[in-house]
Amino acid sequence: MHLELYGYGTIAIAGSTDNCHSAAAGQNDLIDCGYMNTAGYESCTTTDLGGGSTFKDCTVSLQAQPPGGWAFDHWEHTTDDPGATGGKGACDGSTDANCTFTSHTQDCDSAGPCVDTYLNDTLIAHFVDVANPVVGLTQAPPHESILWSDTQSYTFQFTSGEPEGVGSVRCQTDGGSYFVCAMGTGSYTWNTISDGWHDFCVQAVDASGRVSSPDCRHWDQQTNPTVELVTKPDSHTGNPDASFTYTSNKAGRNDGTTVSYVCALDGTPLAVCPDAGKAYSLLGNGPHTFSIAAVFNPNLYYDLNYTHQGPTTEYSWFQQDQTGPEIMIVSSPTGTTTTTGNASISWTGSEPTEQQTFRCKLDDAPDDFQPCTSPVNLSGLANGTHHFQIDGRDFLGNYGPVKQLVWTVAIPTSSGSVGSGEGSTTEPSASTPTESVSDRPATSPVSGSTGAELGSAAVAAKLARAFKVSKLGALVTKLKLSALSPGAGVTIACNGKGCAFKSKKASAEAGGANLAKLFKKRLKPGSVITIKVTKTGMRTTTFQLTVQKKGQPICLIRRG
Repeated sequence: MHLELYGYGTIAIAGSTDNCHSAAAGQNDLIDCGYMNTAGYESCTTTDLGGGSTFKDCTVSLQAQPPGGWAFDHWEHTTDDPGATGGKGACDGSTDANCTFTSHTQDCDSAGPCVDTYLNDTLIAHFVDVANPVVGLTQAPPHESILWSDTQSYTFQFTSGEPEGVGSVRCQTDGGSYFVCAMGTGSYTWNTISDGWHDFCVQAVDASGRVSSPDCRHWDQQTNPTVELVTKPDSHTGNPDASFTYTSNKAGRNDGTTVSYVCALDGTPLAVCPDAGKAYSLLGNGPHTFSIAAVFNPNLYYDLNYTHQGPTTEYSWFQQDQTGPEIMIVSSPTGTTTTTGNASISWTGSEPTEQQTFRCKLDDAPDDFQPCTSPVNLSGLANGTHHFQIDGRDFLGNYGPVKQLVWTVAIPTSSGSVGSGEGSTTEPSASTPTESVSDRPATSPVSGSTGAELGSAAVAAKLARAFKVSKLGALVTKLKLSALSPGAGVTIACNGKGCAFKSKKASAEAGGANLAKLFKKRLKPGSVITIKVTKTGMRTTTFQLTVQKKGQPICLIRRG
């Protein structure tokens, strides 16, 4: 007996533990179990023909057993029994799962031994798949949710009701065509998922070609909102003001989404920040940190108030403002004034008005620099050369370069001649320009002084100087102190290129000191010579000479 089956099922033989079985098969798969020996489990009947002749017929019972989701359809039975019509066996075409037929198996006669005459019966049981496969997503974004992912990918996991390796699972992305993405239970990774709404579906196809209902998800996938700083302060700056502009990877979209910003300075809580940018002013010296994050509203149709704040971006910089205001003269006397001893001087500073103050000094005033505001009106000036100096101080305490004005009052007497004036210059220099600026910030004239020193007189001293100036720098040809107070001490410092020393004490003899011999090389522009004349109980007199790129070095005098 030859047994075969189509589909998925078992053919059981009555009275036997042998069977024909399909572990797993599709509707159109043929399983050939080969020939099954029926000896020992058939029900047989022997017929006596007389004269010592007999024959034996055996009855075989089969049962088609489908598993769950499958059904028996029909039998196909062929035989070489000469009594059969058209070679069709008794079970051919039967839809009954139980098949019973008789087969002639043995002939015996008196002339010799019995002969086995098994008929060649072939039976095929047809099984059909009657249940659709089942598939389910076990890992996927919740339906109509939002998923934040900077990787722009997602791995979906699913299970299939079909045996492993039987049938397939097909995937679909954003309404496209289905494609095989796994064989049974498995996973699929979707890469390069753009921002926005997406759809993902899976369906199972069994070995018979039956297709399951799809399991789908509809969700909004977004990368986290980030901030890029477009403009920002330098990492080291002297500017007390800082401004920032910025943008986000979520900006400029036209899909109904919006983005805003929250920011903070130096660890304060994040607060709403203008879209156009954020500016800070009058920051103190030292380190500063600007923090900012983007707040994205994806405009979910099921939750219009949903927002998501992205990671915080930080930028740190160090502010060290060391430059004070620069003085710019608006009006002042120039040259020689021959008609009046009056003068009006006005100016502006280079920094905002509320961030700067000014000090002024006329000639060798005993109280040195004093607070002043523009304009300053002078009257009753005596004949002679006058010096007026102005410096500015910013809110951080930085002094700017001193602006010096020099002019001569020459008022004729009643006889027509010019009388000698009562005024005197702070220190003579025929080469001093009419208007000059020192490029070294001036320090407070009373810094480090005691109350007794402030109330006492300054040490007497006069300075005569001469320089040979060229493109290579300034060569000191004369630098001499005279009229020194008895017992005064002299300290001289040099800072810059060309200086052969940093600081020295000079000896004062006969009320004077020759300092030119200390300078052998030319001093480069920006080099500064500082001469301090000190005496116990008296205010220090300081001469500060700054080498310029052009012209004679500028000399500033401090009393105190």
